[in-house]
Amino acid sequence: VQWNACHAMANLFRNPTTAAGDSAWSPLVVRMLLMLLRDTRNFKIRMHAAATLATLGERCEFGNAYPDTVSIVAVALESLESLEPSLTGDSAPNDGGEPALADLRYKPQLGAQLAATLLRVLAMGTAEDAGSVRDTLVKKKDVIRAAVDAATAALDSSRDGGDLPEDPFGTSKDGSAGGHEDTAVRGAGSAGPER
Repeated sequence: VQWNACHAMANLFRNPTTAAGDSAWSPLVVRMLLMLLRDTRNFKIRMHAAATLATLGERCEFGNAYPDTVSIVAVALESLESLEPSLTGDSAPNDGGEPALADLRYKPQLGAQLAATLLRVLAMGTAEDAGSVRDTLVKKKDVIRAAVDAATAALDSSRDGGDLPEDPFGTSKDGSAGGHEDTAVRGAGSAGPER
């Protein structure tokens, strides 16, 4: 249900007739997506929540949730690296609150989506947002810098005639991101939303 809700919200934000920027519902939906991103252990749901956040086309669609969006996406990206696989092979979370081994196969894709979402959200910030996101920018500067550096490296390699790598943000420690049949990572990546 949560996965489908993310897809439905992404379609709603992409629809120009919904006027999300002028609505009272848009910041509420953003906050629900942030709760999924922060609290859900399932990597695919988190990936789709991040992809949906990346579909927002204007800063005003975040409303007063913009500083929280920057903070939660940056923390999620930073904490992704500290996760270790559980000893069980099923998809149920272990007692420590970490994802199971089956969910960790999506770790590179989730990392790439979080990095793309973070960069997209930061790009929408305004001068008025500077004070409200300053602490996050200072505390998470290494995470932000790593996302920018990885995106720059991926773009540089594509200019040399190659395609963008499967793991353009370098979130896979072993370099093998594996196949990915879902469209969440590609749907809201550097090309931006379809409007």
